[in-house]
Amino acid sequence: MTDSAKPIIRRRMTFHMRATGGSTYCHDLLDEGGSLIGSVSSWIGTGKNSGQSRQVYTLNDDSREFTTFEEFREAYLAKLEQTRRDKEWTDAAPEGATK
Repeated sequence: MTDSAKPIIRRRMTFHMRATGGSTYCHDLLDEGGSLIGSVSSWIGTGKNSGQSRQVYTLNDDSREFTTFEEFREAYLAKLEQTRRDKEWTDAAPEGATK
């Protein structure tokens, strides 16, 4: 898939907590229309934890956790493709079939 075909995913900060060992940041991840599609939590160490960090991406309606944005985006693209296929299947059902 080319970069031009990949959806734009934006971040919106929702939380920041500063603690002795580091700071925690949380962002909502939004699609092009502004709908919430997931979240990312980041921890950045300070003091004795300096240089350590961790990020966890989660996709709505998916129990998996992703450690990189690329993994998250691929899962989101797969979800969009599945939603498109489900819609095509439902739309092609004969009249009167259970949807």
